[in-house]
Amino acid sequence: MIDRMHDHSYHIRQLLFALETVLTESDDLRRRPWKGSRNRYSGHCYVACEALYHLTDKCLKPCFVQHENQPHWFLIDPSQNIIDPTVKQFRSKPVYKNSRRIGFLTKQPSRRALIMISRIEKELNLK
Repeated sequence: MIDRMHDHSYHIRQLLFALETVLTESDDLRRRPWKGSRNRYSGHCYVACEALYHLTDKCLKPCFVQHENQPHWFLIDPSQNIIDPTVKQFRSKPVYKNSRRIGFLTKQPSRRALIMISRIEKELNLK
């Protein structure tokens, strides 16, 4: 019998690993003031979370928090674990208990999320 939660966690880890590589080549998906930043994680939190949300069949819940005077998005899995693909952009760890669950701006993947999804799938050799 397959442990579905373990299998799901493995899938998320694979996606996060691919995302690490994809962020290096995705400055085109950032908006001001983060566009051109040397920190590959800066400015990607929304689109990275949106892409992961859709790649995991919407089982992760999007959350929002203000941190270091910036908006920040991250995800929570069904076991209430924090999944923060761009946390390395900060000098300090966000205070996740101050966050709120919030939906994305669109029900379907945005244009930027579709591009990131495509890049992640390519990195994982899924397409």
